[in-house]
Amino acid sequence: MPYNLSLISLRDDLRGITQPSKISSIRIPNYEFGSFVCERLIEKCEKRQFHTENFQTAYPLENTHSLDVPYFSQTKQIVVVGSINIDVILNVTELPQPGQVASTNTSFTSPGGKGANQAVAVAKLGHQVSLIGKVGNDYDSALVYSIIEENHVNTLGILRDPQAETGKAYIHLQDNGESTITILNGANETLCPEEILMHKDLFQNTSYCLLQTEIPENAVEAAAHLAHECGVKTILKPAVMKQLHTSLMKYIDIFVPNKTEAELLCPEETTIEEKAEAFIRHGAKSVIITLGHLGCYIKDPTFTGYLPAVHFSTIDTTGAADAFIGALAAYLTDGYPIEHAARIATYAAAFSVARQGVIPALIDRNSLEAYIKKMEPDIIQFGNREDIT
Repeated sequence: MPYNLSLISLRDDLRGITQPSKISSIRIPNYEFGSFVCERLIEKCEKRQFHTENFQTAYPLENTHSLDVPYFSQTKQIVVVGSINIDVILNVTELPQPGQVASTNTSFTSPGGKGANQAVAVAKLGHQVSLIGKVGNDYDSALVYSIIEENHVNTLGILRDPQAETGKAYIHLQDNGESTITILNGANETLCPEEILMHKDLFQNTSYCLLQTEIPENAVEAAAHLAHECGVKTILKPAVMKQLHTSLMKYIDIFVPNKTEAELLCPEETTIEEKAEAFIRHGAKSVIITLGHLGCYIKDPTFTGYLPAVHFSTIDTTGAADAFIGALAAYLTDGYPIEHAARIATYAAAFSVARQGVIPALIDRNSLEAYIKKMEPDIIQFGNREDIT
């Protein structure tokens, strides 16, 4: 095939082919889809109530012989493997307590999940990014696709599970910005290693793979192993992770727990420094422990020490870690040393807590750098994307 040109064939039935075709093909069930459309048309003509189910079927790609590498994969990109949810945010004066009823006057709904949040954070900072995850067979999945594409994230890695519903996060948000979160895993729970491996092409020409543990651990480990195989560095956020597994940690380049997660995963050590050292012994190459309003602690072969937080008025702390990790990966890809990338990431996190929601609160590159140049011009001038090859 000519360079940068892809050809794909849509077929109803491949039984007439006597030998494997060199043209990439997708089987489309024309009869079933036609029946579905006609049934809906009849219902509309007769003014009957529509059935609630949507038309769903698998569309297996026969081969990739006639497909070229997409344009967005021809430049250095970042891939995110993680959860995709619909966030339902309930504003409350006090967080729910056992035996008490919490009331709310306002609510807010938006796509979220750590995978989606981090992917959009990277995209807003000017990098090509692909998201691998899973949604269900419901209206929420359409909302997810719409918002993710609107924020220029490549959705080729997002799969739809016809038998599951899209994951949901129910967030109680207190007036001071603190929150509690209850997760309905939904389709996230069905993401499997085989579905990671089928998207190996998204790991080509990639700098970092961002991982979280809101999807099955075997899928996380498969993604980490695939990234290592493709020469891609990994960043892991251990959300809801209950114990360390050496089989996973040996593939992790940067481990980013918060203080609570560090306490849970390493209770035997007392200080932040000791916990970071323990994570290194378990296999991580570098560790960044985020400390909320106290900043973060970094242990890396090139830099060890604390970085202070950037203090903005706090409205919602829900997505601060995702904003931090997205910015960290973006600026490491641009060639910044880890202490400079992490310092920029603290500004991105500060902007995210100053607005409600996660994806709507993520900062774009121009606004972020314009602000940092006023506050700490030496940091932002260190790197220059035009000089990075």
